[in-house]
Amino acid sequence: MKKNLIKWLGSTVAVIALASTAHATSISFNYASVVGADISFAGDSTFTFAPAVNNFQIDLTSGGTGVANGLFGEITGHYTIGAVSGNTASVSGTGTFVIHDGLGNNLTATLTWVDINQVGIGDVVNVNGDLNLSNVQYLGSNVDLKKFVTLGQGNGYNGLTAQFVPGLSINTLKTTAETTSFSGTATAVPDGGTTIALLGLGLLGVEALRRKLQGSVA
Repeated sequence: MKKNLIKWLGSTVAVIALASTAHATSISFNYASVVGADISFAGDSTFTFAPAVNNFQIDLTSGGTGVANGLFGEITGHYTIGAVSGNTASVSGTGTFVIHDGLGNNLTATLTWVDINQVGIGDVVNVNGDLNLSNVQYLGSNVDLKKFVTLGQGNGYNGLTAQFVPGLSINTLKTTAETTSFSGTATAVPDGGTTIALLGLGLLGVEALRRKLQGSVA
């Protein structure tokens, strides 16, 4: 059954990737947690992002023209999950989203998470692709990072998925200490762009789940 699901996930990734290329006036960075880093649910309705031994949490895996691929960064902050309604709960708290350009300059943004939603074996943060990156700044020379600032006029979208096999409900994540890897997408697009944000998030989430399942049947 898992092998059939892996096959389906692979075809789904291809469909989402094709759809996401249709929006040319945007720039997205897909990222994944580095080895040793995770999203950490404390069991008291809060979660944070724990760094690896190198103090990074994420690396950029794809996006833009490719010149930012492989750059490292962090997601900081302390976030609280609110009341649960069905499979969704609000999230409060403020932190930062940071990408290091490797030349001594950082892209920085204020980050707020809007909600968390449990979908199958994935828990999606900012499921609706709401505008949740603000005050995006970068003074370096990386062309993709510069475009992210100018195209979004200092704002952007960020959403991620945390994968649990089997899936965990939001109520479980509020009351039980759990950690796992994660992946996501940060997008800058002028005058809206929820669709492209969600397509990018879907691509990263499905691909991450496919890799996790492949590992479990290897």
